[in-house]
Amino acid sequence: MKKRSYKLSLPRWALAQRESWYAELAARGLRVQKAGAMLTRFAPAPPARLRYRFEVGSDEGGLPAGQKEFYEECGWQYVLNDRPLHLFCAPEQTDAPDLHTDPAALADSLKTLRGSILSQALGTALWALLMFAQLTYLGRYTLELVLADAAAPLVWAILAVTLFRLGWGVYSMLALMRTRRMLRAGAMPRHGPGWRRAALAHRAACALLGAVYAVCLAVGLLELARYEKTPLPETGAGLPLLTLAEVEGAGYRRAAEAAPNVRDDVNQLVQTWTPGAPLGLSAWEAGYADGTQDTVYLVQRYCRLSGAGGAKAFGRGLARRLWLLEPEEYTVLKETPDTLVLANYEDGPGFHQTLLLVVDGPDVLFLHYWGGGARSADVGAAAQARFAEYTAAARGR
Repeated sequence: MKKRSYKLSLPRWALAQRESWYAELAARGLRVQKAGAMLTRFAPAPPARLRYRFEVGSDEGGLPAGQKEFYEECGWQYVLNDRPLHLFCAPEQTDAPDLHTDPAALADSLKTLRGSILSQALGTALWALLMFAQLTYLGRYTLELVLADAAAPLVWAILAVTLFRLGWGVYSMLALMRTRRMLRAGAMPRHGPGWRRAALAHRAACALLGAVYAVCLAVGLLELARYEKTPLPETGAGLPLLTLAEVEGAGYRRAAEAAPNVRDDVNQLVQTWTPGAPLGLSAWEAGYADGTQDTVYLVQRYCRLSGAGGAKAFGRGLARRLWLLEPEEYTVLKETPDTLVLANYEDGPGFHQTLLLVVDGPDVLFLHYWGGGARSADVGAAAQARFAEYTAAARGR
């Protein structure tokens, strides 16, 4: 017994092309069973010469009462429901009258299909707008930041399908408008081998989207393979990062993983790889200051980008996303064509905070140090010294 087969669907608006396609496959021994947006299912059957015709239903997707039974009495067998479309077939040798003989009436009935395609396109456009707003809100995601983010493949995959659906919706609307103009001019759709051109365009678009997905999947798997998490060492020697033991000095105690308000990846060093940042290091450390129960935190992220051209844009985007601060709230400690140092210091009763961003060529360091009690050290100066030492050694290798 032969199994069912699946083939890439033709566009919904290409009614005559779909009807011709189904008829040609029926002559080869494949009968259409179910039509989907991407795939159409066929079942094996004895070869037969059949005519297929679509009937456009109401906005709710149904046919008027008694219309299906009337068509069946005229020799047309009901095949499937592809809302708002309904497919019928009849043997070519019978004298069953064609379902559509009036071009103007057929053009008028296609308004329902136009509304269905338009609603899908508007829904996709709204989704694209919301996604764009989320990525660019307050500038927290620049292109450089997306390229260096570990979630970049997922972002690009979502963006690819969104743009594909939006573009395909616009193309479908234009094609349907062209068909309705032809019908209003008195010309009926032509059946025959012309369906192959529509099939080629649709399948090429699907293949292109599939290639984008494959690339995103490959990059995602590569990122996963290069993701590494190890216990954070007591000192940051050999790394571009500090540790709280170096900042707080003697008497500092690291927080246990089960401590309240502490992340599950506390005191871990995470190494990542992305296309935009071949080397990424991040650490979240929490502990207690000497002789107190004041909790202190140190969050750091280091990235070596693929190129220095977008390093400043990446750094500013990283600061906006993680600090939620605008440029006018920074204190610019240093800025040259190749370097940038931004800082923000806060001190108050029982609280202190240091925010630091350092950009030197393709190397970027973000640091956030905060906690209760008084500030223990000038962590900004120490972090810059460690960063400069590491980058100089890395470039000298």
